[in-house]
Amino acid sequence: MTPKQFIEKALEGGYEEGKNWKLISANGYWVTWLNGNDDETTIDFKCYLLDAKIWQAVGKVEGWEGKENCNNCGDPWEEACWCDRNDLHAVPRYKHHMHRMIDALCEGKSIEKFLETL
Repeated sequence: MTPKQFIEKALEGGYEEGKNWKLISANGYWVTWLNGNDDETTIDFKCYLLDAKIWQAVGKVEGWEGKENCNNCGDPWEEACWCDRNDLHAVPRYKHHMHRMIDALCEGKSIEKFLETL
């Protein structure tokens, strides 16, 4: 998905930030809104990426809600995981993808390339 699609899905999933504003554009750097006074407001896209609530809202639209992943290998969590480690626990899928995003950025990948994997 593109940065704009990410924001659109978040709004569709109930993300409150900007719900009364009109989304104009979004890329890997900026999100531009038209506010209630018909003024353009531009916000750094990274502000959204660090907000767990936006990932939860995207997860509602993507079908991640109520699903979990192994915190070690990332595989979908069922009763247990193939990696069979005693210290494992499941994490909500939105959180798994948020952590993957942080890992991708630490590895020097662009946010656009990462979002294409969602």
